[in-house]
Amino acid sequence: MPEANSRRRAMTSDQARQVRAQGHLDAKEFARIIGVGDDYQNGATDKKDVVDQNGDTHSLKSGETRWQIFLYSVTRFKEDVIYKVMGGVGDGVGNLILECLNCFPDSFDEYLENKNKYKILLKPKMISLCGKLQDKDVFAAFLVKSIFNCGEVNYLTIKNDEKFHVFLSNDVVECMVENVERQMSKSRGRDQMHYQKVVLVHDDVNVGTIEIRHDSTSHYKQAVFALNKADIFRMLTSKITNKQEWGDKVVVYCKAINKFKKKHKEYLQSNQ
Repeated sequence: MPEANSRRRAMTSDQARQVRAQGHLDAKEFARIIGVGDDYQNGATDKKDVVDQNGDTHSLKSGETRWQIFLYSVTRFKEDVIYKVMGGVGDGVGNLILECLNCFPDSFDEYLENKNKYKILLKPKMISLCGKLQDKDVFAAFLVKSIFNCGEVNYLTIKNDEKFHVFLSNDVVECMVENVERQMSKSRGRDQMHYQKVVLVHDDVNVGTIEIRHDSTSHYKQAVFALNKADIFRMLTSKITNKQEWGDKVVVYCKAINKFKKKHKEYLQSNQ
């Protein structure tokens, strides 16, 4: 069942730092492989992990379990106009997420005094968010904004089994819109409650979640969008089957083949 796979332990601060450090190393490796140079440095918080020889940008994802696409507080959804109007002025995705966040008190201690009260308040707001994301255009806009920063990032590049798999952003969004269902979570235990998150499901497997974190003081009252690496990678590679292997380390898919080829194919085949 989808919800059974959605119960993921949050990383500790040390684990998160290790993941970021490994991500930076993987980005530097990819940059070197495609000919950007060994002295390449990527930004610590920038979605543009690697800029290739064409001047196009890659969001590079590695790791073994879960990708945190965003972790935003109330301020982000108050100020980000694109999220606010996504799906309609007044009831856009950003406003709906803001309503979900505002179900919880400002104080973590106050939340702990009556958890069920605030979870009950969250239910109808999360249902509204899930309903909004049923619209394919709205869901596509949410993915374009959240993963690719409204086109600022051109590719999703995934490191898996020591190879870098390059997907064009449009292919990723189209694949997810057509193959991922937006469902409400279901409780699996006495300490859980129905309808506390939006679960993204493909073939009865949870590939990601949109939820509100309220499990600790450090990440209290923050909206999280996360994808499960193995499940998303499996879905993308099962649905986007047109691919070419360029050298030993890079696999390029579908529409990325022509766009990425401009300066990279011959280089990769002659330098690996």
